[in-house]
Amino acid sequence: MEKKFLILLLFLFSWIALLSENGNYFIAIDIPEPVETHLDAHKEMLEKQLFGTFEPKEKYHITLKYLGNLSEEQLSSVKQILQDRLKEQKRFTLYVKDLNFFPGIEKARVAWIGAFAPELYTMQKEIEDSMKKFSQSEKFQAHITLARLSYPPPLWLLEKFQKKVSEKPTLSFSLEEVLILKSIKGKYERVFSILIK
Repeated sequence: MEKKFLILLLFLFSWIALLSENGNYFIAIDIPEPVETHLDAHKEMLEKQLFGTFEPKEKYHITLKYLGNLSEEQLSSVKQILQDRLKEQKRFTLYVKDLNFFPGIEKARVAWIGAFAPELYTMQKEIEDSMKKFSQSEKFQAHITLARLSYPPPLWLLEKFQKKVSEKPTLSFSLEEVLILKSIKGKYERVFSILIK
């Protein structure tokens, strides 16, 4: 019995390791360099007084849809569906502002900056609806992750950071492409890009 359990456990760990090695896919918007630099200044402010894991600026992005592990056939299908969905999509301006926290400021474990544009939510909903067969639907909150915190910091400190960020000008950029990214061993790899006209 014990031997069977150990074999099962070994199989389970091997399967998890294989999934991790294969990587997970998601549909995203990359953040352009000028905006990255401003976001990095916000992150560095947090980094001086908070404990956690802080995102390097080259990993800043807005996730539109998490897809998880995909076979080559599924990935090919995702590419085709995404192209079809976005062929009529027009460029629009995204605005980046305000420091927030998941799951909330009182139990903060993730620090993020919000992104907003009415067109963004319309586009994301279309992508979400078209990808139902690949993964479950999730509530969408457009954001750019700056840090994953080791433990929830004091409320007064987070409110001070929020005030400082709110005093900065609103950042903006034009949506020029939508990407399929692959996350593998803590790094992001561009798999596919659709240019927005």
